[in-house]
Amino acid sequence: MVRRAKQMAIIPILIIAVAAFGVLFVVTDQETNRSIHVKGVFVLFDEKELLNRIMSLSAEEHDRQRFIDEVYNMLNSEPYVASSSIRYSWPNEVEISITEINPLAVVNQSALLLGDCRIVSGSQISSTASLVNIEIDEKSVDEKKCQELMNILPVIRKIPVINLSVLVNDDYILETGGGQLVAGYKSIIEDREKVRKLAVMIHTGELDAEYV
Repeated sequence: MVRRAKQMAIIPILIIAVAAFGVLFVVTDQETNRSIHVKGVFVLFDEKELLNRIMSLSAEEHDRQRFIDEVYNMLNSEPYVASSSIRYSWPNEVEISITEINPLAVVNQSALLLGDCRIVSGSQISSTASLVNIEIDEKSVDEKKCQELMNILPVIRKIPVINLSVLVNDDYILETGGGQLVAGYKSIIEDREKVRKLAVMIHTGELDAEYV
């Protein structure tokens, strides 16, 4: 416990913004003399929390494979990680590259819908302000419903929809900020240009509400 507390208190000695790749964080564990380089473009992760978790891993300096395994297992347990790679280089440097998964939408203002249909707790919701919010019973999001949502989202991203509510009869309410447009799944997909035009008219106040 003493060792873990000491490692958690270590302060990163260098933080460099790298425009071409994203962000590179370099930290040195003064107890194991292990230099850790973490690279990635982070939206969902809290970088300081991520670094602290990596630094708190307990493998000794000489036990490189154990440390790699611990980092790998930790990252694989994170729902936001799409892929990661870990490489040890001489003399005692660890290079960790992380690619975040892209969330598709916010769900009920408190979770995130991921591309593999998982709905996960959205601790970094504030970082996803550009995503539309979907109001839906999370238990109803089966494979079929998820596929519907993935088909709809590219359509409504091009119109000023800020909230998408799923009704019991499988109609959708598109809230634009100026009013509501109610549309069925088939209409949204097959008459997308009409839906977009009506949504814009509602947003600008030319229409109060519409059903298609």
